[in-house]
Amino acid sequence: MARIDSTDSPYFVNTPDSVTVPLADIVCRETPDPERVKRAHQLMMDARAGKGEKRKPIEVVKMENGKYRVIDGNSTLQALKELQETTAIVKIKNRH
Repeated sequence: MARIDSTDSPYFVNTPDSVTVPLADIVCRETPDPERVKRAHQLMMDARAGKGEKRKPIEVVKMENGKYRVIDGNSTLQALKELQETTAIVKIKNRH
């Protein structure tokens, strides 16, 4: 996984422990709520246009099959997919 600088992402802030992961490797926690996805789209478009803050990285946990399950950022993940993006900036959390 490659680190990218926040200036390379129109949507996400970079943090010391964030990494870039292909969207194909990220699994939604639950079926996305359409209203929350709509709000995520708006926040992301505002960030892209410089009218709002960038989003924090999507929080995920690594699964045994090598993919990542969302623990925070489900709507943001769905919005990225709908925007036809191919990667997301994530923070990998430890399982508890």
